[in-house]
Amino acid sequence: MLAFDKIKEIEVSEFHTSNAEATYLATYGGKYYEINAVVAGVLEIAKQANTIDDAVIRYVEASGNRYTEDDVRKFLDRCMELFDTAEQPKRPFILRFDLVSAEKITWLTRKLAFLFDVRILFPLLAIAAVLDGYFCATDTLLVTAGSIDLYVIIGLLLFIIASSCIHELGHAAACRYYGIEHGNVGFGLYLNFPVFYTDVSNIWRLKREQRCVVNLAGIYFQSIILLPVLVAYFVTGHPVLKYLILLTNINFVITLNPFFRFDGYWLMTDLLGIANLRAKSMELLRYLYYRMRGKAPDGWKPALLMVKPAYRYALFAYSVVVNLFFGYYFFYIIPLFIIHFVESFPGLFRTMLASLSSGTMPDFGIIQQIVAQLLFMAITVYFLYRMVKPLARSIKWKRVSDRS
Repeated sequence: MLAFDKIKEIEVSEFHTSNAEATYLATYGGKYYEINAVVAGVLEIAKQANTIDDAVIRYVEASGNRYTEDDVRKFLDRCMELFDTAEQPKRPFILRFDLVSAEKITWLTRKLAFLFDVRILFPLLAIAAVLDGYFCATDTLLVTAGSIDLYVIIGLLLFIIASSCIHELGHAAACRYYGIEHGNVGFGLYLNFPVFYTDVSNIWRLKREQRCVVNLAGIYFQSIILLPVLVAYFVTGHPVLKYLILLTNINFVITLNPFFRFDGYWLMTDLLGIANLRAKSMELLRYLYYRMRGKAPDGWKPALLMVKPAYRYALFAYSVVVNLFFGYYFFYIIPLFIIHFVESFPGLFRTMLASLSSGTMPDFGIIQQIVAQLLFMAITVYFLYRMVKPLARSIKWKRVSDRS
């Protein structure tokens, strides 16, 4: 259990959400907890007390003797236990590691923070939107395969890496602009996707509209570097520049996906004002399922039904769509890829071996397909392994428990 003197280290502040009732944010040990007004009141009084007995007496008096000292003591003990044992929700990464520490890029993010001044931000975004919109409206958006060779692919790959790093700098610089610390920048695997990330956990301290700016900051920085590429393409019409623009726009679409935990998901979380949106959307569907069967526990009310009425329909729609999307992804897309891999990979591999045995270099397109399929298949297998392993452990533990 958390020592009583550690309670003074817990910071309590207002948490900007769409909940109908007041919500607060408790910060302890670098972790963040969403709490209600009752818990916030107990913590504030406890922080002013010298001992747990003093805290109990103070709260009983503050509540007008609505609670007994025994009730308050049990409640306070429970609060300290939760702060001591609760774990921060695990990031949805299969694999992750930090690349650059926050200290090493602090000087740079401080210098870039001025780009979030509205006198600079809105004009740059407007110009980028107009030019990119003109490109999408007037260009054929088709890629000529004959103009792509190994050097172009390497160049595009380097551009993607550089653009992703600038994207992460955008998130970190936005944190600096709003006066909060950012964490490290790293690389990881999320589901089947290789991704860069920046630790911006501290943005929970910000207002909702400020959190939205931080969420969009990566795309904003990528839009800035896209501006000269767009201008150069309009002047020269060079196909490589077209590839860069198309890749950046594809990245925008993927990043703004509100279902996977990319920037679009966190943007949706803050627009709707619901922390842990994905988990709470599942909670809502479970509640509706049990209620239709007449088996909903008494007093159980999912978090999404406790928000302001104006948000409820949007949250319900999101809950339905996101779960349909993940069902489609896990039960159709991934099985379809595995089937395609089993059917096509042996033929591609035999073709490559035949070329090598005859002393000729295999076609680059075949090598590209083999590498891409092997990489995606390896990530898929590892992801499924990570999903099945905890389930297998729980089944094994249950069998052992049943025997004992």
